[in-house]
Amino acid sequence: MPKNRRGFTLLELLLAVLFVTVGLFPLLNTLNSVLRVSAGSESQIVALNLAQARLEEELYRPYVAVTAEPTAALANSPAFRRGVAVSSPSANLKKVSVTVYWTTPQGQQDRLTLETYAVNY
Repeated sequence: MPKNRRGFTLLELLLAVLFVTVGLFPLLNTLNSVLRVSAGSESQIVALNLAQARLEEELYRPYVAVTAEPTAALANSPAFRRGVAVSSPSANLKKVSVTVYWTTPQGQQDRLTLETYAVNY
């Protein structure tokens, strides 16, 4: 082969592809981890919004209409279940707890609970 020809040999090209591939694996692994964490955060935000919306619904009801609700799946968010618990720590006072349950991307059960009080004045 003449010495004045310029370019890459097949061996150089294969080594370059090998180095790029080996360098990309850690980056792809990191990207996968970041996406899993992001999906978990998104579920927590959705659960928080579902709990807050239900809590606000209870607070806008008349005092006598504030009642418990069994845990059930939500029609508009089937991955989540929500329940409402109501207790009366004293006269004219109701403690309202809204709990939302869901399964994380890792397959674990998680929950979020918001609480407030309703007063009969």
